[in-house]
Amino acid sequence: ALSILQKKQVKAAVDSNPNADKFICTGIRYYDLPVSVNIMVRKRAKAACELAKELNPNLSTWFQNKLTWSRSYVGKVLLTIKSPVS
Repeated sequence: ALSILQKKQVKAAVDSNPNADKFICTGIRYYDLPVSVNIMVRKRAKAACELAKELNPNLSTWFQNKLTWSRSYVGKVLLTIKSPVS
């Protein structure tokens, strides 16, 4: 599940990118944590993309998870926002 802060951050990202057509939500897992943590970060990424889609039904969304060696990214969801070239 997403925290209240995370929900606000996703909403802010959707609101500030009205022309976006794609959201990619990436859950981040530290490389030496158990694979079971993949499930948690993937669910969090999925929840972020589902919220973005709920806020803007025209968005195409994709969620995934990736490894990191930087502890500061552990457990976070990275939002990649794509907009058409104007």
